[in-house]
Amino acid sequence: MKKILLLSLAFVSFACSNQADDLLSESTSQEIIEDFGNKKELVDLGNGFFAEKVDDVYIFEGDMLFGYEALLSYIEENYKEPDTSVSTRSFALKSTKKWTDATIYYTFNSNVPADFRPQILSAMDDWSISRGIGSMAFKPLKFIQRTNQKNYVEFIMISDSLVGGYSYTGMIGGKQQIQFSIQNTNVNTIKGIALHEIGHAIGLDHPHQAPDRDKYIKVLSENIMDQYKYAFNKKSGSIYGGFGSGLGVTNPVSSTPSIMMYSSYAFSKNGKPTITRLDNSTFSANSTTITLDDWGVISVMYK
Repeated sequence: MKKILLLSLAFVSFACSNQADDLLSESTSQEIIEDFGNKKELVDLGNGFFAEKVDDVYIFEGDMLFGYEALLSYIEENYKEPDTSVSTRSFALKSTKKWTDATIYYTFNSNVPADFRPQILSAMDDWSISRGIGSMAFKPLKFIQRTNQKNYVEFIMISDSLVGGYSYTGMIGGKQQIQFSIQNTNVNTIKGIALHEIGHAIGLDHPHQAPDRDKYIKVLSENIMDQYKYAFNKKSGSIYGGFGSGLGVTNPVSSTPSIMMYSSYAFSKNGKPTITRLDNSTFSANSTTITLDDWGVISVMYK
């Protein structure tokens, strides 16, 4: 069943960095940009689950990458009856493999434009800043340019007119890519997309699928594209939970959603909201700020 889907995720921008000078001298040839979008085929996995397949890679929940067996295991482990008594806001699944010593090695494919690289480096800087609140200190993550390390992230541009980016979740072992669409990114939006996709690579999940999400948001199933309804189900795997003021969408005026949160209109089939606050107000995706909830999960996950 082949079909190219219209995805409606929104993740976006920011800026800065240190090792930029060295990296900008690398080749920025855009000759080798894989035509990712036109190779997609929709795969029915049964029980209401769908994925988009490109070669041997499966795209799940819009922007998460898996191998086939890993995807089946992920569904089996994390889509059972959720424990709604668990209090969480931002979250990560304990089945997700963490990076050794909280250190992520990275490299740039030569097709990443020179002016994008400082923005991606800035996103890594944001994830690596040492933070703290009260007596709680958040352990900073470390991002180091790869030399010959076995496990690492490669940032790469692809051709896909339908979304902004893709990432694997957690450390999968060996090389894993964070992919950015050459059509849907520019120097102003690349940082926000990188913040979100790096969040997945670190191990974070989509907060609207937290077990207790109904305390903070409403999910409007009638407005969701049929092939993406599963992506709004609550997850049930053992989790690392965050803390703070709900999912960051409980206060219509001042709250900032998790950097991992869908926007109110993600995967809408009719232009109506798919997620709202409890007061029925809508919100945009957060494209600039790693929230306290996000940091809380990282602190627990990598303590």
